[in-house]
Order: sequence, then structure tokens, then C-alpha cells
Amino acid sequence: MSLWKGCYRCVVTSIVLLSLVSLAWGMAPQKLDKPSITNAAIGKKDLTNATDVTIIKEDLTSNGEILIVGTADGAGSQVKKVEVSLDGGKTWEKATGHESWQFRFVPLPNKSYQLIFRVTNSAGLISAPKAFGIKRLTYLPITLWELIQQQADKLAKAYMSRRLEQYMELISKDYQQYPKGWQGLRRTIDNDFKTLNNIVLRFTVDQVYELEGVIMAEMHWRLTYAGLVIPEEGYAEIHFDPTDQLKIVLQEKDRYFGTAARMRP
Repeated sequence: MSLWKGCYRCVVTSIVLLSLVSLAWGMAPQKLDKPSITNAAIGKKDLTNATDVTIIKEDLTSNGEILIVGTADGAGSQVKKVEVSLDGGKTWEKATGHESWQFRFVPLPNKSYQLIFRVTNSAGLISAPKAFGIKRLTYLPITLWELIQQQADKLAKAYMSRRLEQYMELISKDYQQYPKGWQGLRRTIDNDFKTLNNIVLRFTVDQVYELEGVIMAEMHWRLTYAGLVIPEEGYAEIHFDPTDQLKIVLQEKDRYFGTAARMRP
């Protein structure tokens, strides 16, 4: 009998403890989501997934300012304020607006800014400053055409120097199409570098278009190397990623690379 009474007491005690735990869990304050930046852009440049953005003359307002516009979410409460830091969080400035906001400043030439945001809602919750990511903004006082010509010159210089790593640093990991993406292009260019000598490559940018999420350039190229009697030349269409250091994501039409493969009988 005493054994049954002991078991009964254990069961009752367990039930009571579980009830108390459930009650305490229900009464405990629930973890609230924090407010957040949901979108930010400079003109056509979406900053959402950007890491390194180059700003040029065409990106400035008529007053010579960088204008950042965006939206914020208060996580169930109203957005009290949006703040912007240009130095990675050392100092903060208040943006104009709340759920829809904007921030403007006059950039210094050739200067890079570490851009981050934070949002405070009416309940006093503050978003993590780096939740939207750190955006490195660099202002270059040049035109889009000049910027793309500079990038094309870097590509030509890397090809002529036959430095594979330097060349591939200019190509996005998201490189598309022939020859089977980034790794295929790497093998093709490496084969060129092991085969060709006295390389001279020149790009001349003809036209530049700023499209949604990409900069497209049409350019003429001229290539010579040891043993080539008549220079090779053609027209390439190259797409650059404006949110990732203007790295190349696509090359179409005539191709200057793959020369070593074309030399084979």
C-alpha cells in the first residue's frame, strides 16, 4: 500500500510541477522582433545586398549630394527614428522621415564611407546597427564612361601582365555563361597566360548603359602577341556589377580571351 501511495504522490507532484512550468512560460514576456531597415537605395543602386558601391557624378543630386532613400519597419510599433552612420557607427545622424525616410550628404572626392543604419521604434527597441550590412561607399568625381574605361584598362593591364590572380579579382564569382562560369574562365585565361608572350591588349569604350542592377558597356578590343602577324580585334559587350566593385558578370560577342585555344591547328 505504501508503495502505491508513493507512486501516487510522485505523479501528483509531477503534474503540479508541469502546470507551474507551463504557467510561468505563458506569463514570461515574449521576445519581440527588433525594428529594421527593409530597403535602401541611391538612385538605381539598390543597397540591400551591396557591399562595395562606387558613386560617380551622375549619382549626385543637382546640389552635389548623395541622396539615400529607404523604408523601415517598426516590428509592430511605429518607427520613431532612422539614423545613419558614415563611419561604421562612430557617429550618427538622423534621417528625415520614419517608415519612409531619406538621408543626404555632400561626399568628399575619392573618399570611402562605411555606411550603416539603425532604427528605433516607439517601444524603445533599437535595431542592430549592422543588421542591414556594412556598405562601403566611394565617391569618384568622374563620369560613368570614364569609370568603365578605367575598369577596362585594369582588365587589359592584368591580361597583359599575365597575372592570373590579379585578372580574376576583376571577375565576379557570379560570372555567367561561356566558358561555364568563373572556374571555366579561370582555366581558359590561365591557358592563355601559359601560352602567349608579349601580349598587348587595348579596350576602347564606345557606349555605356546603366540598366537595372548592371552597367553594360560596348567596347572595341585589339589584341596582339608574339607570333601574330595581323592583330586580332573585335567588339565585346561587358556587364559590370555596380554593387560589387564593378566586377564583370558577363562577356558576350567577340572574345579576346581563349586565344591559346584558337591557336591550335
